Amino acid sequence: FSKANKKDLVRKGGLINKGNEQYIVIKTVDTNDKSNSSGYTQNGFQGMAVAPVIQTADGVKVDFSHTIIAYAGTNQKDTKDIITDTENIVRGSKEFNVRTGLNSSSHADSQFTSAEQFYQEVKKIPDVKIDSVTGHSLG
Repeated sequence: FSKANKKDLVRKGGLINKGNEQYIVIKTVDTNDKSNSSGYTQNGFQGMAVAPVIQTADGVKVDFSHTIIAYAGTNQKDTKDIITDTENIVRGSKEFNVRTGLNSSSHADSQFTSAEQFYQEVKKIPDVKIDSVTGHSLG
């Protein structure tokens, strides 16, 4: 995910080439993009599920039995990422406080909660078998 250059973002149905391998994006969530985060707390979470595109005797097909989920890590330029990391990792909380006014705040789901939600949603996609989960830190 590249928050700095949205025109380069790959969404559902897009293809990713990695060396001689090709993957199709089967689901994405980016809570920094309101058009790609329905049902999720705006907490900085980003996730992507991909499946390899393979050549068979019958032609090209998507191998959903080797689906990979990738989570983006902390982006130090994203305030929501820093706040949720502080609450989740330092304080051990599954929620974080969101300022709603000068002297008020409310609780919101953490990125851990969003990651679990994303995993469960991907798992329900027909023919999908999650082969691996990976992630990285941007900060």
